[in-house]
Amino acid sequence: MAYSDSVRRWFSTPFEPLKDEASAVYSGAKAAGWAVAFEVELEAGKVMAVRAAAYGNPVVIATTSWLANSAIGVDLFHLLTSQQLAEQLAVEPNRLHSVKDVHSAFLRASQTALNVVN
Repeated sequence: MAYSDSVRRWFSTPFEPLKDEASAVYSGAKAAGWAVAFEVELEAGKVMAVRAAAYGNPVVIATTSWLANSAIGVDLFHLLTSQQLAEQLAVEPNRLHSVKDVHSAFLRASQTALNVVN
């Protein structure tokens, strides 16, 4: 399967590893072929730090990397939607579910961080 240049670039871009696995928000399962975990730190609704772990196809890894690196400094309400992120990464339609799954996991981790802050 061919992947876009953007997916290949983000697949190879490192991201900060998990600091506290117990506080991370997990989604998926290695047995299912993909799994991600995020730790998100917020301040006044703005993403201040993201740490992550990912297992899966190149789109899962690239999406995790993009979110872990590009969301820092962004207000939660200004994050790209999963569709916009898929377009940014030039993901094939048959891999859109991978972007949606990882994006959803990131949003759940952000919501958890928001609940901790408040």
